[in-house]
Amino acid sequence: PHYSNAFEDPTLKNKTPSLRMHCSNCESHLGFVYDDGPGPFFKRFMINSSALDFMPKPWFKIPEFPKE
Repeated sequence: PHYSNAFEDPTLKNKTPSLRMHCSNCESHLGFVYDDGPGPFFKRFMINSSALDFMPKPWFKIPEFPKE
């Protein structure tokens, strides 16, 4: 598959090849890619939580509950 802002770096981890994901802009480590995922590409991504940036949707409002 085509990645827009990341690239794969093949390395050996415990004598088995693993693919590391790196940012295309700053080359920081994002996580790993495994070949045992669901179709059609059969890829499974393990992305570090610090690499994710969760943005709230503009239509989502957190409901306010009274403190009583």
